[in-house]
Amino acid sequence: MRALPGWLLDRPIAHRGLHDRAAGRPENSLAAFRAAAEQGFPVELDVRLSADGEVMVFHDDELDRLTDLAGRFDSHDAATLSAAHLAGSGQTIPTLAQVLATIDRRVGIAVEVKSFFGDVGPCEEKTLAQMRAYGGDWIVQSFNPFSLAWFLRHAPEVIRGQISGPVQDWDLPWSRWRCLQARDYGLLWLSRPDFLCHDCTCLPNPTLDALKARGYPLTCYTVRDRATQARLAGYVDNIIFEGYEPV
Repeated sequence: MRALPGWLLDRPIAHRGLHDRAAGRPENSLAAFRAAAEQGFPVELDVRLSADGEVMVFHDDELDRLTDLAGRFDSHDAATLSAAHLAGSGQTIPTLAQVLATIDRRVGIAVEVKSFFGDVGPCEEKTLAQMRAYGGDWIVQSFNPFSLAWFLRHAPEVIRGQISGPVQDWDLPWSRWRCLQARDYGLLWLSRPDFLCHDCTCLPNPTLDALKARGYPLTCYTVRDRATQARLAGYVDNIIFEGYEPV
C-alpha cells in the first residue's frame, strides 16, 4: 500500500463541512467548509455535474430535501442551481471552484465523486482538472469502483478510497448484483484503492477484518457521537464525523 497523507489518518474529517443548520451552515455549503477550515478539520465533499457540465458540490440526486427546487440535480443548469438556497438559509449550492477558493489549501479535502456505472468520465475529468489546478492536499473516493478505475488510468498519482456500506441504503440505478459486488469489495481488482471507507454502523465485520489484515487502511462514515468514535477507536484509522465535537 502507498503511504497516505497524514491529514487523512490523523485528524477527524468533517462530513460535508462543519455543518450546523441552526447556525446557518447547511451541509456542503461555503459556510460549513469555511468553519471546518478555520478549526483545522479536513473536509469531505460531494461533487456532481449540472446539466450544462459545471462541477457542483451537492450530495443528493434529487433537490427536494435541501432546496426549494424539485427534480433531479442534473436536470438543472449551473446558474439555476447556484441560485438555490440550502435548507432555508442564505447559503446556496456552490461550485467546486467556489469551495476550493474558500478552503484555500488550509486543510485536506476528501472528494467524493457521485457518478454511476455507465456514466463515468465527464465528472471525473472535470474534477481532476480543477483539483490539479488547485494545488492543495486532496484525495478522491467513491462508491463506484469504475470511477476509481478511471482515476487509476488517468491520474495514478492520486490517492483513491473505495467507499462501501449496506446495499439497502444505496439509492443507485445499479443492478443488485453490481451493488453486492461493490458492497463486498468484489471489484477491488478494478479500482485498486489505497484505502477503504465503510459505514460505521457496520463495523467491525469479518470482511473488513480480512481486508485490514491484507494491509488496507480503513476510515469510516458517518460518526455522529463520541460513543461511536470511542467504540471504533483502534479499529479504524480515522473517522468522518458530523453533528458533534470529536475528541
